[in-house]
Amino acid sequence: MTQPQAIARTAVLWMALLLCVPVSAQIQLQEGYQPAPLGKDTLCFAYKFETGDTLVYDIDARDSLWVQGQGRILKLRKSRVLVICDSATTSTFWLRQIMTSSVERQGTVDTTVERPTHPWVDRVVTFVMDTVGKRSYAAVTLPDVIAIHPGGPFSPFLLPPLGESCGRQNQSWIAEDTVELTENGIPPAVIGHLTLWRVLDKVDTVGRAFRQLQYSMTARGSHKVATDGMSMVTYATINAYGKLSFDDLVSVPYHVFATTENKLEIETKNGIKRDATQKTAVDAQLLELRSANPARRFLLARRHN
Repeated sequence: MTQPQAIARTAVLWMALLLCVPVSAQIQLQEGYQPAPLGKDTLCFAYKFETGDTLVYDIDARDSLWVQGQGRILKLRKSRVLVICDSATTSTFWLRQIMTSSVERQGTVDTTVERPTHPWVDRVVTFVMDTVGKRSYAAVTLPDVIAIHPGGPFSPFLLPPLGESCGRQNQSWIAEDTVELTENGIPPAVIGHLTLWRVLDKVDTVGRAFRQLQYSMTARGSHKVATDGMSMVTYATINAYGKLSFDDLVSVPYHVFATTENKLEIETKNGIKRDATQKTAVDAQLLELRSANPARRFLLARRHN
C-alpha cells in the first residue's frame, strides 16, 4: 500500500469507525468562591419524560473535515431522530434514541456525492439518565457490528448533561464528567469533559414559553479501532458551544444548537501520523411530541418531511 493510499484509508476509517478512552479534565475555582443565592430571577431546567413519550427531532448539520495530505471534505446532513421513553419515575428515565433517516451531500474540490441513507440508521441506543442528564447505563443493538454516526464519534449531544438544575439569570456553574457516547457509534466513544453552563432568560415566542441556557465545553478523548488487520488511534481535543431552549410546558429541549471544533491526531499501526480537524454545527428542532398525556402532545405547525 502506498503512503497516499494509507492516508486515504485512514481518513475513511476515521469517518466510519472509532473507539475512545476517557481523559480527565480539571478546573480550579478562585479561593473563597461562593455560588450566588437563588432569587426571584431563578430559572430551573430539568428533563422530564413520561412513559410512552416519543419525541421527534429534525436535525440539520454542517461538517468540515480536513485531514493532513488529503484536503478538505464538506458535508451537509439532514436526519430524523426519535427519543422514546419506555419507563419513567420522578427522577429516572429509560430512553431509546433512534436515527430513522439520514441524507447527506458530501463534497470536495473535485467531486460531490449524495448519500441517501447511512449504516447508523435504525440502530437502537438505550440509556438511563436522570433529570439533569447524567447517565447511569447505555447500550446499543448489534454491539458487534461496527458503525458510526454520520457526524462521527464526537458528534454534539442532543440531550447534554446539565450538571445542575437551577440558577439565577446570568449565573454559571461547572459540570465535569466522563461520558460514553453510545449514541454516536459502535464501538462507542468516551470523552472526559468540563462544561461551563450559564443561565440566560425566559422567552415567549410562537405561542410557547421557553427557558434558555448555554454551555461552553472542553474535552479530551482518544479513539482506537482495529479492523481488517489494521489498527488506528485518534487523539482528540474538543471545544464546543451550545444553546438549549427548554419548553416550559413539557420540560424537554424544543431547540438545540451546538457547534464543535475537534483537533485530531491520527496514528496508524504502521506508524503514520496525520493531523486532522473537524468542525460541526448542528440545529435540532422538536417536530412532534407524542404522548398518552394530552397536555404534553405537540406538533410543529410547519412540519418538514
